[in-house]
Amino acid sequence: MGGTNGGSKNSPTGGQGGSTPGASGGQTGSIASGGTSGSGNGSGGTSGAQPECQPVDAQKMIGCQGPDRVLCQYGKVDLRPCLDAGTSCVHIEETGVVGCFQCDPRTFVNRCEGTKAIYCTLNGRIREQTCSECSAGCCNDGDGDNVRGCDGDCDDADPLVFKGQTSYFSNASPSSFSFDFNCDGAHEPEYTALYSRDNTCCNCWLQSSVPACGQSADIRYCNGADAIAVQSCR
Repeated sequence: MGGTNGGSKNSPTGGQGGSTPGASGGQTGSIASGGTSGSGNGSGGTSGAQPECQPVDAQKMIGCQGPDRVLCQYGKVDLRPCLDAGTSCVHIEETGVVGCFQCDPRTFVNRCEGTKAIYCTLNGRIREQTCSECSAGCCNDGDGDNVRGCDGDCDDADPLVFKGQTSYFSNASPSSFSFDFNCDGAHEPEYTALYSRDNTCCNCWLQSSVPACGQSADIRYCNGADAIAVQSCR
């Protein structure tokens, strides 16, 4: 508390303005305790209205402290424990994700136990799958797309390639140099119609043959606009 020699009030605890400085300065705390720093007169000199964390106008998980998540709630720090059994806080800095995970997909080593494949999903859950060829690696998920070789992943080095892929791509897979993104054994082009004066042209190529995957050609879209486009495949 501040000194009491008389004068104006300098201490936030009501000490009457003396020349004796407060006994205790501000303290620096951890991310969760929200300690502030300062050495002002009066008890616990603080840094004024400075927030404990950012952002000050919203709520956001900003990291982990031990097994708990750290929530910045309008400039104030609050710890949020993980309630599900077997989970703890994981902060993936690359994406900013903070969550209660069973495993860290960046460090978990997928493994085989007998005929069971044990793996960590991208959302931090441990999963098991039984397959007959686990020792050969078919049940491992090498590219993290949650589809293993025994589920129909024909390229376990590219997460965009797996059985059931519905998107089309204008560039071949960099690992297999193939356009077979849905693992059906073929290259399926997105647009196959050709321009004809006898029919209504909608997403049709303005040439005599359908361009191969990854090749550019003139196309007329359904809205009537002409453009140069790259043939996408899957």
